[in-house]
Amino acid sequence: MPARDSLNRVATDFAYLGTGSAEWANWARAVLVLSAKDDSGLRQLRIGKRFRLGWKDAAGKPCVSRLLRQNAEGGGLYYTELSAEETMAVDGKLSPFQKVISSGLLPEPGREIQKDVLIARIAERKLCGQNTVRNQVVTLLKSEGYIEEFEKPRSRARAEKWLRRTDKKSNCVSFVIPKAATELVADKLQMAPAPVCN
Repeated sequence: MPARDSLNRVATDFAYLGTGSAEWANWARAVLVLSAKDDSGLRQLRIGKRFRLGWKDAAGKPCVSRLLRQNAEGGGLYYTELSAEETMAVDGKLSPFQKVISSGLLPEPGREIQKDVLIARIAERKLCGQNTVRNQVVTLLKSEGYIEEFEKPRSRARAEKWLRRTDKKSNCVSFVIPKAATELVADKLQMAPAPVCN
């Protein structure tokens, strides 16, 4: 039977990884597996057995692995856990939009920032490239109601594009109906004929 590749493994497969025998993995109460993600020192610490550590990913969802960075050569061997920003930058599961929402780079509600400055900050953190920020992320931030775009006039130059942070919070749904929509509904109700009852 061919061995499963790393993409098709289930969680319990990691409990047996590198033990050579099921007897070693079955004996242990819990199993953690440290594996290389790349050649530059990025490592993944994965729970192979007993998922009771309460780990959360950068988006706050339960997860079974942590990303670590191995120290540079020349000293003792140790690992440092990646920060939330570093994890988001290398995590392929989150979309660029989700990475930006979770990054803390958006201004506080009511605060304003120049559009190009926000795009540069997001690209500088390597959450995604400038073109992706400009063409996808900012568009989604506007359509999802996280920011509003406006222009600030300048003398002798084209107006600058600015963004204002709204009160919308991530993972929260607002049930506030805009006033114009309620007025429209009220007008339609007044014009509707009364139903006939038999």
